[in-house]
Amino acid sequence: MGAEMPDKLWAIDFDGMIGGNGSYVECDGHVVMHQLISKEDTKVIVDWLQERVLAFYLKSNNGLFASDNSKKQLVLSCANTPCVREKQQQR
Repeated sequence: MGAEMPDKLWAIDFDGMIGGNGSYVECDGHVVMHQLISKEDTKVIVDWLQERVLAFYLKSNNGLFASDNSKKQLVLSCANTPCVREKQQQR
């Protein structure tokens, strides 16, 4: 059922949901608001992030799109968590 929510969450019997920082609102199975970011604004945002070599994900109804450096940043971030350090020490 809608809004890319797993069925087990919908099983809680929500009347609706608000997602995307308020840019997507669904109630009783009907989308009541779906506000998109313009192509121009998206380009400005992506350019700003890339100029600063920041990792990012863009999420849309068409999928999840990662920046070229996002995987490397995720691996570096996860490598420094207690759980991962503990597993590495066990090896």
